[in-house]
Amino acid sequence: MIPKKADGKKDPRNYRPISLTSCLAQLGERFILLEINKHLVENKIIIKQQSGFRSFRQTKDNILCICQRNMEAINKK
Repeated sequence: MIPKKADGKKDPRNYRPISLTSCLAQLGERFILLEINKHLVENKIIIKQQSGFRSFRQTKDNILCICQRNMEAINKK
């Protein structure tokens, strides 16, 4: 356990647990993630607008897209 704050070491609520995963388990998780992502893309399960929880994508991308479409709509009246 590691304390969250240096001054609150006596309060048990000020501690956070630590979980260490072995290198072999991390490698296995990476392979599973790659296979799941490959399956989702090949079978077109994830739509192209999905940004959260995808590599090189952020949920901010969707906000930017909405703002851009709104500006285009305003310009077209």
